[in-house]
Parts: sequence; C-alpha cells; structure tokens
Amino acid sequence: MTRSSSSTFIRPGLEAAWHHKMRRRLAWLRDIGVMGKVHLDVDSEGLPTFHGMPPYEEIDSLPEVTGPELVALALRDPRNHPLMGGLITILKGIDPDTHVVWKKALAQLEALHASNTIATASNVTAILIDAKASYMEDRDNLDSFLHTAQKNYRYVMSQQEPALPWLAQCMARMFGIDAPLEPDENWWATVREHLELGADSRLFTLTDMVWQRMRVANQYVSRDFPNGVLQIAAKNVVELVYEFHTREKNMLICKLVEDVMFEPLDVPKVPEAAQIVC
Repeated sequence: MTRSSSSTFIRPGLEAAWHHKMRRRLAWLRDIGVMGKVHLDVDSEGLPTFHGMPPYEEIDSLPEVTGPELVALALRDPRNHPLMGGLITILKGIDPDTHVVWKKALAQLEALHASNTIATASNVTAILIDAKASYMEDRDNLDSFLHTAQKNYRYVMSQQEPALPWLAQCMARMFGIDAPLEPDENWWATVREHLELGADSRLFTLTDMVWQRMRVANQYVSRDFPNGVLQIAAKNVVELVYEFHTREKNMLICKLVEDVMFEPLDVPKVPEAAQIVC
C-alpha cells in the first residue's frame, strides 16, 4: 500500500476516530478477501482502497461478490496488480513533459499484466531499471556537454566531436518525444513543426533555440568569425541547455517510482561530471 502519514488526513482531536475507521476498513478488506492480493492505495480520508472497490459502509455488511471472484474482477485493472499496481498508477499520472521511457515502461507493464503470465518482482524491476538507465544516459550526456562546453566554448562548434547531430534528440526525449538514438542533425528540422506539446512549452522552446543557435554558431566557424563572436554564440547555447537541465522533471519520477519499489533501481554508474556552474 502506498505509504502516507496519518497526520496528512486527520484533523486535530479526531485521531482516535480515524484509527477506529482504519481498523474497521482493514478488517473489511480482509473479510472480502483482497488483503495481500491486490495493490492498495489510499482514499481522500487516508484509508486503504483499491480501484473498483465495492461501496463501503460503516456497518457489518459485505458486498455481493467477495473472495477469489472479487480479486479476479479487481485484477482486470492493472492499477490493482499486487506488484505493478502502484507503479502503473504513478506512471499513468505523471507529467506528460517527462522522458519518453516512462511511457514505454508503462506500456510494458500493462502488456505484462495483459499477458496473464505470473509477473515476478524481477520482471517488474528489470523494466524500471531499463527505463531509469535510459533517462540517466541522456541526463549524463547533457551533464557532459555542459561540463565540457563551460571549460572550452569551442566544443559547442566542434567538428571532431559534433554535438549538433545528437543534442536536440537527447533533449527531446527528456520531455516525452520519441527521438531516435542514432544522431541525425536533420531530425529536429523535420519534426519540430509537427510535435504535440505538453503543458510546458518552454522545454520545446529551449530545445528549438539550442538547435537554431548551434546551427548559427557552426556557420560562424565556417565563415571564420572573430573569437569574441564565437564565444558569445557558444555561451548562449550553454545557457539555454543549462536552463533546460534545471527545468526537466524526471528526477521526481525516479523518486516516486523508487518509493513504491521492492528493491532499489540501481543502474550501472558512470563517472560523475564536475559540478555544473552557469
């Protein structure tokens, strides 16, 4: 069951009454046969519930359907799955402007539920570890870009290690766009006019501005502009990427997911970039 403090729901002086309600609700859930068999969430009063739960009354009465039949009905909703329910509920409710891997993880969990196979903790953990690893790889790439570009502005316009082909794709994935992993500097030019944006259009705007200003900076290099002009152009790009980095919303999703997991979502560690200062 999702953990919540009773103080979140109880008015001062009503704690004894709330604990009485909690005991009654837990006993009722036990009597209808769902304890330990479905994922329990909390309702507006902070009491345990599940999706599609029969109406509960403060009297000693049971619904018409109980036991295995009720469990089977409840498990038709993936949010009630004892292993995946909390995760599916979180992933269904996350901000749309988050990494595309969370949508893919949700689809995988729902497919696992629909397959009627017996899902194990390892099955579920593997899906979430892969999702977190994909997100962290993109975040680490942004960290590395910022760290290197702040030390050497010419890295922004580097022809030996060009960032233009991959940077917009990396940023797009971070706010929910299914961008290819293979670097393609023309990809953003093709899709930018057709994207369906979420609530935070600033993430799109920052990505678009980074892509456009990097193209301009590269043109400055090819035309042999003075170093001062190149440095200003590179600094503009770095500032935009840094703002994007501070606005992206995925670390909260990692925390929410880990809070309901049965084991840590450890992913292979890479050397940390130096602290980013902008």
